[in-house]
Amino acid sequence: MVLKPEHQSFIDDQFAQLSAFDDLRPSDRLNKFPEHSLRVAQSMRSLAQKMGYDDNMCDVLYAVTMIHDIGKMDLPVEIWDFNERDENGAPLKPPESLKEHRRQHTKLGVERVKAAFPESWDKDPVLRLMCDLMLNHHEMIDGSGHFGKTDAELTREVQMLCICDAMDGWQIPHPHKTPEELAPSYILNNKMMDGRFNKTILQQFKDVILHQPKPSLSK
Repeated sequence: MVLKPEHQSFIDDQFAQLSAFDDLRPSDRLNKFPEHSLRVAQSMRSLAQKMGYDDNMCDVLYAVTMIHDIGKMDLPVEIWDFNERDENGAPLKPPESLKEHRRQHTKLGVERVKAAFPESWDKDPVLRLMCDLMLNHHEMIDGSGHFGKTDAELTREVQMLCICDAMDGWQIPHPHKTPEELAPSYILNNKMMDGRFNKTILQQFKDVILHQPKPSLSK
């Protein structure tokens, strides 16, 4: 699998657009989309290295993971920052209807690839991988994910990204989370060992994530 100049140009352009879109959000946001994407891409590369992928494939996985969330740009910018509280002032979690709306970004990212590469998006190996990761990175191997796909329907690379993406998302502070809940060890033991993620990949990922520096959450 070869990352061609046209692939890299598309990735660079989409990442720049994602950064510009993110700048439209509140200045005090904790989850900055470009930073999240880069952290997940680095985790993906480190995990791929741990699992024995060659250097070229590790680079490809890093590059395509950088833009796994570009579909977020095709949804209203205001839906990404939910800060409502109950009558006692306690922070509320986003309602399921909002979460469902947000999940449409997986399909919308694929539509961006199709629009840019109408003749090759389903034939070129890199573009097929790109679309696979975009579409399926919120799936769970037990079928409880967005589209209800199970282990046999998800490629190994998708299952790797599901783990990397979920870990980074759960490490991002929110008003309803305690400091303990943000620790990688807590997330691994309390959120990721319940059958939703591939346990063989998780064992490899555990060695990677516990030796990585804490995610940057700069404002």
